[in-house]
Amino acid sequence: MTGLDKKPIRERLEDLRRSGLSREEIVKTLYLEKYPIFEITEALSISHEELRDISERLKLFLLRCPSGHRFLSDPALHAQDAHYCVECKRWFNELTLRDEIELEIKRLKEKEESLRSSF
Repeated sequence: MTGLDKKPIRERLEDLRRSGLSREEIVKTLYLEKYPIFEITEALSISHEELRDISERLKLFLLRCPSGHRFLSDPALHAQDAHYCVECKRWFNELTLRDEIELEIKRLKEKEESLRSSF
């Protein structure tokens, strides 16, 4: 699925639900299809704790580079703390790869705390 023919996330989410995928599999699929993580968490009403758990179980940060290209599973493309994207032709360290997810976890946590304090 390219950016030009990508369905709106709510529509794609319904397709995935109808296919019987688990919540975790839906997150992984949408993430690999290059939907922004904030859209995924919003569409699925994911809390910061749930995102942290899913991210650690699935190693979301190792599925794609910051540009959205899928990492290949070739061991030659992975080092202790670095992973090579053949599309970008560059190495990414794990801190860089974790940034998007960690920032979303932080955003969700702040949003949840803000909602709690307003009651």
